[in-house]
Amino acid sequence: MNKELANTVITTAMTHGMPLQLSKLLACQSAFETENWTSNAFKKSNNGFGYKHVDGAKLQLPKPSVHSTESDFYAAYANFEDSIYEICLWIGRRQKQTKFPQDLVSIQTPEQYASLLKSCGYFGGKEEDYAEGIANYLKLLQ
Repeated sequence: MNKELANTVITTAMTHGMPLQLSKLLACQSAFETENWTSNAFKKSNNGFGYKHVDGAKLQLPKPSVHSTESDFYAAYANFEDSIYEICLWIGRRQKQTKFPQDLVSIQTPEQYASLLKSCGYFGGKEEDYAEGIANYLKLLQ
């Protein structure tokens, strides 16, 4: 696990209101989504979470360049921190919709976090596989 990039996620997420444990889970999610920050979406577009391009999104660059496996584009960011901020904003929107708990400190495990993400349609694979991917990186982060 790239500890420097993990620390960037943790620090940036905490700056944007995420509690420590959730910030750690976000770092592990980012590592999982980007194959330990080696994917093209990360290297070419600063995309740490597999976010897709949305026209007019305020943090995304207007011209994405990396195709996803679903034949659309991954979002591109000016820097990695903008990608982290975007996921923090996404979580905030899910809180307002009552799809995430109001007390984010209650999110403690990869399984809880993966379940919340899955229920919001964040990923299409199996919840167990996503939780395991986050958990594997969490072991490396400790």
